[in-house]
Amino acid sequence: MATDTLPYTVKRTANAGWLPVYRTYIKGNTQTITTIRRIEGNAEMLAKDLASFIPKEKISIKPTTGHVVLKGDYLFAVRDWLTARKF
Repeated sequence: MATDTLPYTVKRTANAGWLPVYRTYIKGNTQTITTIRRIEGNAEMLAKDLASFIPKEKISIKPTTGHVVLKGDYLFAVRDWLTARKF
């Protein structure tokens, strides 16, 4: 799918060109959160597209920042998915 037809984009970092997908350990390193940052456009559509391989109940959007937060360790799965979609 071409990225120019999608209602959202995920911008890479300025210096190194990495995808802005981050893993965070919380609650004494017993739980993992995956965060997607630098989303421009419709983050809700991105969350809907992610629901094709991540359970919907594990996906949320932070309203103040627009980041998509995933409960669980989906770092490599999301990076591979974004790379396959030419981001």
